[in-house]
Amino acid sequence: MNDRITLRLGTLAGPLAAACAASGKSPSAEIRERLAETLGCAEPVMPQGFAAMSEKTAAKARKKSAKTRRAAKSG
Repeated sequence: MNDRITLRLGTLAGPLAAACAASGKSPSAEIRERLAETLGCAEPVMPQGFAAMSEKTAAKARKKSAKTRRAAKSG
């Protein structure tokens, strides 16, 4: 099963934006929290940055990031 889903909010977009503004959370975090609450399970821990990427993608991103830092230092 893929862990990504597309959700068309329709008229829920406004209330979701208001909830996010009030909580300071991203729409994804707000939806995950509310869904976990509704389903009666723990909210999943979502890795960020390189940890969220496949090993191959993370290696490529690290290489690009290092290259960008070196370019910024020299110029």
